[in-house]
Amino acid sequence: MRAAFALIFLLLPISASAATVEPQIDFHVSAAFDELHAGDYTVLTLLVENEAKLSSFPIDQNSSQILAILTTAKDARVELQDCYPISVENVNPQIIGDLPSGRVASVNFRVKVDENALAGEYSVPVEISFTKVSLSVIGSNYFISYTPDQKVTEYVKIKIDRKDYDFDAKVISGSLKAGREGKIDVIIENTGKNELDDAVAILNVSSPIIPNPDAISSYIGNLAPGEKISASFKVFVSDKALNQSYPASIILKFSAGSQQAAISKQIGLEIEKDSMLSILKVESYLTPSKTVQSQTTQSMPSSVSPLLSGLIQTQQSSQIVTINSRGAVIVEFESFENLQDAVAILSFENPLLQPENSPYIGKIDKGEKKTVIFYVKSLAPAGSYR
Repeated sequence: MRAAFALIFLLLPISASAATVEPQIDFHVSAAFDELHAGDYTVLTLLVENEAKLSSFPIDQNSSQILAILTTAKDARVELQDCYPISVENVNPQIIGDLPSGRVASVNFRVKVDENALAGEYSVPVEISFTKVSLSVIGSNYFISYTPDQKVTEYVKIKIDRKDYDFDAKVISGSLKAGREGKIDVIIENTGKNELDDAVAILNVSSPIIPNPDAISSYIGNLAPGEKISASFKVFVSDKALNQSYPASIILKFSAGSQQAAISKQIGLEIEKDSMLSILKVESYLTPSKTVQSQTTQSMPSSVSPLLSGLIQTQQSSQIVTINSRGAVIVEFESFENLQDAVAILSFENPLLQPENSPYIGKIDKGEKKTVIFYVKSLAPAGSYR
């Protein structure tokens, strides 16, 4: 869509019956600081310069003002494309407004660098949208036209390099169950440029995971770049823990030259709610309650007339009666643990179903299978219940 309006430029030295003057608008894009690291979550600042050109346009005191208008990229917007190894985490595109020729605008993007990005140089596309200004000469009339949604794609170069000191931590095994002590095995790799000297790995956890003071740290020693080593830790897990992953971190303390340093990496610890039993089979022998109509007959002396006082008068009444149903639920299960004084308890979400017993089982050995019978009173209609 082109919008135009007429302007009269006195003494503007363009003589043609019909002509259009359009600039060639190009951009140069560079990064203020182009070195990033794998796993970085940082701000990438782009410098955008308008390199617009206009050829065969006479310059004098009368035309300089219109030249500045024609070479301005109006309503400019900059979009940094998601492209390996980076992804953009904030508002995209960013608005920089009108950008005259020769001017530089800075735009900030918060980016996340892929944690597995390989070292090297990358070209990331940058799309710049703007409105272009044109000048049309028709006879003695001059028109300024605006053409929106012009797009130019440039490429910014970034470098991915390793940090001087860095490491990676991955959980390779860990059997953590609610209410028990568990062991965690972690592989630690030196992913930095320099050796990690006299390193110690420390596991940092929070509730519902409780550290074991005797096995919360592991001495690593010297770790060369690219070298891997395993470390083990022990923790206690609260019986209130849920079946989910809980955040934790590995803190690596080491010597960096003559100074002590520390780096932290986040890991996730999976917790499983321990189950002592497995239900193998459930059989239900329940019938719905029944509703019947009950009739009652009453006899009484007649009170209509003294002459009929010797007669007996009868009266019938009816009411709705619900008859309870009784049945049984048979459950077969297998135990995963050795249990003592076990008692089986059945409960229903619907209060119209009421268990009448809680069978005592006593001792159960690990791997043993048992069958229990629950007697149930039911006032519930036909249906499926939990």
